[in-house]
Amino acid sequence: MNLRDDTDDFFLKRAILLAGWPPLSMEDGHARVLLADETEDVIDVPTLHVVGGSDPYILGAMALFNMCDEDCAELFDHGKGHTVPRDATTIQELCDAIGRLVQKKERWQGSLNYSTHAISDTQGMKEAAEARKEQEGTVIAIPLSVDAN
Repeated sequence: MNLRDDTDDFFLKRAILLAGWPPLSMEDGHARVLLADETEDVIDVPTLHVVGGSDPYILGAMALFNMCDEDCAELFDHGKGHTVPRDATTIQELCDAIGRLVQKKERWQGSLNYSTHAISDTQGMKEAAEARKEQEGTVIAIPLSVDAN
């Protein structure tokens, strides 16, 4: 997985994941969900997982949460379904969680351990990296995927 830019620095510093889904791996030409108890791979960048406890896809979101290092992953359950609530109280709580994410230090020093067999959106990652270089300091969303090449 190439998460480094030309200076050998990681360009993925943090991630906000809304009702996410775990990574996929390729086996014998078929894609399958990569689960935490089946691999030693860990996503160890600081992450904020925004989920709804009543979401019919909550198991997928929790599977992604479980792929992350427990010391740098935070779970924010807004208590609703497959939606992002817009009420003032929940928005303030979500902003507070994002603030905590922004304050987290990057723990990895070249230690990202991730399967090189997962499916990727390489073009999307390249575009996001370029956007980050142009808008340093802003929060952007980039696809959490792996370059299979």
